[in-house]
Amino acid sequence: MAAFGSCLKVGEFLLPSGLMAMGRDGQIAGSAVSPDFPGLAHAGYSQAEAVYGYAEALCRAAGTAMDRLLRAQYFVTDVAAFVGIAMAWSSRYGGQPHPFVTVQTPPLMPAPGAGLIADFWISTAS
Repeated sequence: MAAFGSCLKVGEFLLPSGLMAMGRDGQIAGSAVSPDFPGLAHAGYSQAEAVYGYAEALCRAAGTAMDRLLRAQYFVTDVAAFVGIAMAWSSRYGGQPHPFVTVQTPPLMPAPGAGLIADFWISTAS
């Protein structure tokens, strides 16, 4: 259930959608890390870290990489989680541009504890 949407390769684009940070244990990554302190953005960081790992695996399977990211769209239950998402991006990709849009959603996500769903547009052109 790490992908709530589809992952398509269309022409020169890889379009993974609905990625959530569902772990092998069925729990959302980071959902138990400091839940009483949302301002620390631990859940945003942990969930983004997991989602980036899933996106990288999809990129490898499609013969591309996250350095070809064209757009990231994050759906979050609390926009304060974006601080953690941005930290996870920086720790993983350094100074690589982060072309993103963030949308705050109603608080209920498809999986309990989820605070992030991500869609990506990634180029596969060489």
